Amino acid sequence: LKGKRIGIVGLGSIGQEVAKRLEAFGCSISYNSRKQKQSFSYPFYSNVVKLSANSDALVICCGLSDQTHHLINKEVLLALGKEGVIINVGRGAIIDEKEMVQCLVQGDIGGAGLDVFENEPNVPKELFALDNIVLSPHRGAFTHETLTNQDQSHRLQRIKVLQKYIHMAHHDGDDVHAHAHLHHQPQDLPQVLVIRPPLSFSNFQSQYSHKFQFLKAWESPLPLDQFLTTHANSVQAMLSTISYPVTARVLRLLPSLRLIVTPSAGLNHIDLDECRSRGIRVANAGNWNSEDVADVAVGLLIDLLRKIPAADRYVKQGLWASTGDYPLGSKLGGKRVGIVGLGSIGLEVAKRLEAFGCIILYNSRKEKPFVSYPFYSNVVELAANSDALVICCELNDQTRHMINKEVMLALGKKGVLINVGRGAIVDEKVMVWCLVQGLRIPKIAMATPNHLGNHDHRSKELSQVLVLEPPPIMKLHGDQFLNDFQLLKAWESPLPLDQFLSIHAQSVKALLTPGRYPLTRNILQLIPSLQLVVTTSAGLNHIDLPEFQRRGIAIASAGDVYSEDVADMAVGLLIDVLRKISAADRYVRKGLWDTKAEFPLGSKLCSKRVGIVGLGSIGQEVAKRLQAFGCRIMYTSRNKKPFVSYPYYSNVLELAADSNVLIICCGLTEQTRHMINKDVMLALGKEGVVINIGRGAIIDEKELVQCLVQQELAGAGLDVFENEPHVPRELLTMDNVVLSPHRAVRTPESLTAMCEHVKGNLEAFFSNQPLLSPVMNI
Repeated sequence: LKGKRIGIVGLGSIGQEVAKRLEAFGCSISYNSRKQKQSFSYPFYSNVVKLSANSDALVICCGLSDQTHHLINKEVLLALGKEGVIINVGRGAIIDEKEMVQCLVQGDIGGAGLDVFENEPNVPKELFALDNIVLSPHRGAFTHETLTNQDQSHRLQRIKVLQKYIHMAHHDGDDVHAHAHLHHQPQDLPQVLVIRPPLSFSNFQSQYSHKFQFLKAWESPLPLDQFLTTHANSVQAMLSTISYPVTARVLRLLPSLRLIVTPSAGLNHIDLDECRSRGIRVANAGNWNSEDVADVAVGLLIDLLRKIPAADRYVKQGLWASTGDYPLGSKLGGKRVGIVGLGSIGLEVAKRLEAFGCIILYNSRKEKPFVSYPFYSNVVELAANSDALVICCELNDQTRHMINKEVMLALGKKGVLINVGRGAIVDEKVMVWCLVQGLRIPKIAMATPNHLGNHDHRSKELSQVLVLEPPPIMKLHGDQFLNDFQLLKAWESPLPLDQFLSIHAQSVKALLTPGRYPLTRNILQLIPSLQLVVTTSAGLNHIDLPEFQRRGIAIASAGDVYSEDVADMAVGLLIDVLRKISAADRYVRKGLWDTKAEFPLGSKLCSKRVGIVGLGSIGQEVAKRLQAFGCRIMYTSRNKKPFVSYPYYSNVLELAADSNVLIICCGLTEQTRHMINKDVMLALGKEGVVINIGRGAIIDEKELVQCLVQQELAGAGLDVFENEPHVPRELLTMDNVVLSPHRAVRTPESLTAMCEHVKGNLEAFFSNQPLLSPVMNI
């Protein structure tokens, strides 16, 4: 994720929140919006095509309007490129959906994360089988916290607005407190028409029934037309939802209507021209849900790049143990994210993605003078300069099918599309076609030039490096070592291991090992000349450290090479668990959205108290990212860190008791084995979440399963397990648990960096220079 160029389309409040979060991940932010934002230093693109061309990912955060309808078209998608990613938390029709499908099918963009669709709840069936797509049933704006209004300022603001407008509708010019006595006379309360109930209406009704008389059309035995006619002369205010369009026909049946209040940010379900001609005021959600939508946008983007929902399915289907390695994901840092719609949502998305090291670009109706993100006036250009597009705009005639084939092709075969706007902003048929075609692109072998020819005549001069089992870097970059070292590959020898080691016992001074191969006293006895072990893992639990110290063998680890990628995965797992992204993905793919009740709400990330266990390089990267989401950070570590201001806990039990979330970032030692025990989990509480990207045995896995089964914990995100690749069966059916086959450290970018790091340590050793990342430098 780090270093990815993120183009944000729409740098409003949501776009800004996304940018803040992604900045914490080391992403580079640029943007397109109606106007350049003077208060921001992000590069601004007046043209979405240019934004796309300069982005690795586009995040669509703008609203849907006539101008943004199909803003993300074929040209934008092709500009984004084959590795580009689109995230849409705006409206579906901002993307030309048909074109996006075509681009995905043909491999012209790399993937998409979509919270919105053009014909909700109908989702193109072609998307269901694609692993480079993450789908969500339009839940970007909805969490328990937002719908129950736990944020007092938002709740008071909304009710005051509703009271103010209804008061104005009933008594223009009267004193604002004229109705203070009306709770004693229910029959005189201002009437509010509700044709279809919004989410959490029962809570809203119970809190405010003393202020308003709700006319609930859906409960009436009368046909709707007759019900509206009955109240035609008395109804002056309506509470409207996106599930029922307020058309000119409906408005003609309500001649006294003066106000429409909608809890959604988008207004595409309301005939605004007709309202304008009738003098009807319209009030929407404003920016109260911007942070939640931005969180989902970033979560979808991380999930897509790191393949979290697909990995979750892979583990839960039992394929890890039987099939082996899972495909690599892609790094978020440095991705160019094009945001379509830099309104409040687009701005929140941009803010978050900047925290990840993404580069933000954007397209919006006008350039934002207060932001520095590059602005693209053309969505095709934004897509062409983006690796991902995030749709944050609203749906209107201008943004309908804005994300079309041209935009998707501009985004490219590696591009990703995220939609948290409205479905119809994306041309869904085209998007499906693009995704399906993308799966049919032949895989290109990842290799480097083979130097076996000159290896043969130089091998005797090269320093020997023993490799007992190939680490992951050998699969992608093994040939790069052949020019510099003579690799003794034990796994390729027909000899038993003991005999193979005995042959090289006196010559081998250096050993390269992955994190899963135990280096025990028995192994060391067979290679007495060993002076250095280079491990490609950050953890050292596979190494007998006391025996190494006794023998004076130096150890070099992965250092902080993996820290950013692991931190990205930790945040991705946390957002996934809280916002139920993988569960929502399964829900949509099974076709349940159209046939079952509403999907369960997730939980808000902002203001969560996050306890980090182990504030090393990974823990610090996690903290930096989560601060961009508005989380409160606390930690425990072996020692208090003098250079950070986060509250320190010397006891993990006390940390858990004061946290909503525990993120395990420490290494596995005798002291940390089963450190997260039953007492710690009970202290975390029934609404607590555990994220483990450390080592599986740090958590008492049996107790974790019991706590989850008995609902003593709210959920867990696990990249590591105690007996890998074996995963407790009880976890495989839990929707509140997200599983990953130990892939937090693995992206193509991190493996390339690790290859250089390993070579650097080996070259330093054979040149009698200091090691790059010594653990024990004797």
